[in-house]
Amino acid sequence: SGEIIWLEAFDHGRTLDDGSLEWTGYLNDITERKRLERKLAASELRFRTFVENANDIIYTVSAEGEITYLSPNWEKLLGYSIQDSLDTSFTEFVHPDDVSRCYRFLESVLAEDHKYESVEYRVRHARGYWQWHTSTASMVTSEDGLNKYYLGIARDVTTQKKQMEKIANMAHHDMLTGLPNRTFFGETLEHNLSRATRKKRALALLFIDLDHFKPVNDNHGHAIGDELLIAVAGRMRKCLRAGDVACRA
Repeated sequence: SGEIIWLEAFDHGRTLDDGSLEWTGYLNDITERKRLERKLAASELRFRTFVENANDIIYTVSAEGEITYLSPNWEKLLGYSIQDSLDTSFTEFVHPDDVSRCYRFLESVLAEDHKYESVEYRVRHARGYWQWHTSTASMVTSEDGLNKYYLGIARDVTTQKKQMEKIANMAHHDMLTGLPNRTFFGETLEHNLSRATRKKRALALLFIDLDHFKPVNDNHGHAIGDELLIAVAGRMRKCLRAGDVACRA
């Protein structure tokens, strides 16, 4: 048919009694094996290209919690040398308050075997500040079946986290004065009333009204009235003790 095939040859030579050389051997058709090797090489190239150009951090962690692989983006996002970070416990980089959460995450991944789980935590940048990351991972078994390790992808979500915190802050704070708003006041009051009742303690609630505020707006304009409210809010903050709350209801 004109098809080109791959062959693997095995031969052996021996000298006969008359001094001539005789070769014996056999051939194996390895065309299918070569096809699979090319397919595997192409797959590995695609995976390597993906890993090296991924915006996220791809990692592997041993069952003991030691980092065994980090994609190139580790250095770009966090500033650490990959070589210096390998064979180090992941806890060296995670915020102390989030370590237990990460351990629970790994335990969950182990319990679910190959299923993916996710966790959110803080990671220290090489310059000392903290980034928020979210990570998904699954448990992988080595080719020999003797060892298991975690294969995961970590993503920097610091910007999204700050945006969510800003939105949450806006939902519970007065935009003009920065004081907590009526919604926050209601939730906080209910919580503190319940706690005071439970612990049989007194609770003080103070309402403050600005006398003659309307004439300020009428005579000097709302811009001046806003400045007055901001100034009053600032003075109230300075008078608060730890645990006190001032709201604009």
